[in-house]
Amino acid sequence: MTALGPVMDLSRSGMRIATVGKPPVRVGLKCSLEVRCAEVEALFPVEVLRVRQGRRGQWDVGVRFRELDDNQARSLGLLARMAVNTADPTRPSK
Repeated sequence: MTALGPVMDLSRSGMRIATVGKPPVRVGLKCSLEVRCAEVEALFPVEVLRVRQGRRGQWDVGVRFRELDDNQARSLGLLARMAVNTADPTRPSK
């Protein structure tokens, strides 16, 4: 989850975020974006590459990560593993 909305796709190079309503960002904006998942919170430097209107008031925001340091790269790996585990339909539910 981010301040803009939920993370829909996450990779080493960037992520796609879904928002409800027009997001307060524009293509080319360079900023820091906090990502939270369970107990992990990390701040990543990003550049907005895409802001696209979808269906039913939903918007799609695509960002790429910029110059991650070692701690940020480790946090990204941890977040990605957590997202995969959460999305795994074979994982037993609690």
